[in-house]
Amino acid sequence: DTWNEIPDLDLTQKEADARRTWDFHFQSGKMLDFQFIPERTSNDGRKMAYLRDVLDYGAEFALNEDLIVYSNLDLAFTTDLPKRLVQAMAGGGGVCVAWRRTFDYNPNQWFETVKQGKLDGGVDLIAVSPQWWRKHRQNIPDFFLGGNFWDYCFRIYAEQANGKAVYLDDGTYH
Repeated sequence: DTWNEIPDLDLTQKEADARRTWDFHFQSGKMLDFQFIPERTSNDGRKMAYLRDVLDYGAEFALNEDLIVYSNLDLAFTTDLPKRLVQAMAGGGGVCVAWRRTFDYNPNQWFETVKQGKLDGGVDLIAVSPQWWRKHRQNIPDFFLGGNFWDYCFRIYAEQANGKAVYLDDGTYH
């Protein structure tokens, strides 16, 4: 079950295609899957996902050396995304966001890089260290993840907090 109750067949297929790339990492042990189920509800009773809740949930399980990663469900990962994230996090002071690339692809093909795709400016993945999240949590607005511009606002805050760009321009795609 998903918290989004409106079925979208195209999105459902994109999520299934993306999930195959996630499973590659889950089966290799490079990433662990902690599926988050929102607790908060809107005024009409629908489950709502908020960034603070998701990152707090990740921080509950994370060891100090871990990364807490949030991704939209339809975002596919390259085969070396974990390595790219570790490098970006080290250079970004414990936080990074990943630009999304778009291109027509075969969902049964694996990609090491997606630099051939168009960089569309969207950020569908963020990563924080548990230490960075604990230090900056109180300064992050309570973003609703189904809304617009939460990713842009998070990126701007992270860059201002770290005094430099904190993004990864390869590793994720639609």
